Amino acid sequence: MYCFWMNLFQTTFSLLDRAPDGMPFIVLAFLVRIFEGIGAAAFLTASYSITGAEFPSRVAFIFALLETAFGLGLILGPTVGGALYQLDGYLLPFVVLGSFLILGGIIAIVCLPKQNNGTKQKSGSLMAFLMDKSTILDALATATSLNFIGFNAATFEPHLRQFGLTPVVTGCLFILTGAVYALTSPIMGRLCEKGVSILFLMIVLLILIHDH
Repeated sequence: MYCFWMNLFQTTFSLLDRAPDGMPFIVLAFLVRIFEGIGAAAFLTASYSITGAEFPSRVAFIFALLETAFGLGLILGPTVGGALYQLDGYLLPFVVLGSFLILGGIIAIVCLPKQNNGTKQKSGSLMAFLMDKSTILDALATATSLNFIGFNAATFEPHLRQFGLTPVVTGCLFILTGAVYALTSPIMGRLCEKGVSILFLMIVLLILIHDH
């Protein structure tokens, strides 16, 4: 279901260049991105929940592998997207991405293990979880790191326009962030499994982001 809705909104996003200029375009762009964000949040939440349930003894390392896949997406996305845009314009990247989303949904339906939802478990306090200092620290660290990625994605490409690069070359310049992310995620997950202080790692890595 996620893949169906994400494909729908990817298709809608591919048609935004046909929307009237000005406020209609801005409103439609925001609406499409908001619904895409809802779908992405649902997908990621389900992915991490399934991972935790299937690999309870190796959560840190398996989560790190998921982050590696995310990093690979950061590598392939700009590069392939730039190549597709250069090949056939604005529409083609969205068509290809939507097709892969549908394919991914079919694979997930066939391959994902069945979850046992029949056993009722005692539910804890959501407010206590949200107010826990570890939860707050994790949320702030995650928001900070993703803000770095988002800021870089939003400002790097306009800065590169002065050099007259092709879309493919511009996309390749975005590879570095994704490549380092993909390579270091399993290492960090392994360090956590080995007992290295998570708080220490978070402090050191946030300092590195700040220095950047």
